[in-house]
Amino acid sequence: MQELIRLLNAIEDVRSAGLDAAIATVVRVKGSAYRREGTKMLIDATGKQVCMISGGCLEQEVGEIAQQVMASGEPQVHFFDLDEDLVWGLGLGCGGAVDVYIEPFDEGEAHRLWLAAVRGQASACLATVIASENPEITKGSRMFIDEAVTATGSLDNSELEAKVLALAKQKMSELYPRSQTSSFELPGGSVDVFLDVTVPAPDLVIFGAGHDAIPMAEFGHKLGFNIIVVDARHAFVTEERFPMADQLIRTHPSGLAEKVILGPRSYAIVMNHHLERDKETLKFLLNTPAPYIGVLGPRKRYNDMLAAFKDEAFEPDAEDLKRVRNPIGVDVGADTPEEIAVSVMSELLAVRGGYEAGFLNERSGRIHARLEG
Repeated sequence: MQELIRLLNAIEDVRSAGLDAAIATVVRVKGSAYRREGTKMLIDATGKQVCMISGGCLEQEVGEIAQQVMASGEPQVHFFDLDEDLVWGLGLGCGGAVDVYIEPFDEGEAHRLWLAAVRGQASACLATVIASENPEITKGSRMFIDEAVTATGSLDNSELEAKVLALAKQKMSELYPRSQTSSFELPGGSVDVFLDVTVPAPDLVIFGAGHDAIPMAEFGHKLGFNIIVVDARHAFVTEERFPMADQLIRTHPSGLAEKVILGPRSYAIVMNHHLERDKETLKFLLNTPAPYIGVLGPRKRYNDMLAAFKDEAFEPDAEDLKRVRNPIGVDVGADTPEEIAVSVMSELLAVRGGYEAGFLNERSGRIHARLEG
């Protein structure tokens, strides 16, 4: 999400400067390429580039193609096989193969609505025809689908639009949907449509606003989480201490159920440094669908909380307790608040992506999941 926001800011800059620009989007991946479908970069008429679509293998070539696209006004799709030993004589072996859709910046309504949805953190899908054998369907035609599954724009064919609408609805209902290119067989010929799906950034809810919560919030913000800080101490929960926070909530544990909402894309860290407050916060979190509940502190302290739950006749379900992590973080020998934050954020990323954290050099095979398509 942070990368998309940088792209949106760059778009506003080129608009203000009156510059032509092109956007390059990874629309299909095969193998273990560095980036995934939906990754974008912007290239303006001066050659300036914002964001990256690879690990440095593609940007120079794509930048040159973007200048041609700006001059012609016509979008292009280019296939890049990064399994070649040498990429354009640069000696860069990156791995995987990708299709990149390079288009002049589009001021049309469908694209404008999608950009606004990204900025407003709303679920949405932008469907773009990137290849067409059907003479009635134009490459570059677009349709925007909002979270209510209402469509704006046109793909030049009602049958195609109905199929894309159904697929967009399915994608937006997923917890972590991936953008994708889909091929549709129609009477007049096949059509490839790229569905660019965006959903709101996940929440990182930090319970406790002590000194060590500040780097936790800072690193979480840089990784694209919406930051929510919860603490009863008004002097601690301030914009001056947490300028990166999207929401500051001042409440005691007794008010959590009323003031804090967590969903299946919310990640929680309990770090009040107060046994009773942490216990009550944990009890609250176990009754939410949050997939990750991290409890800072030693295992004995966590076990004391569980023992106290028994005394209070509160017995969490074993499945719910599987969501709890204690101690939290990846074992990197973290000591300072900043190091602990890096350790915890590493664990969050691993849990969110379904990975086992560890040393990459100890893995055999590919680093990135191999995709077939």
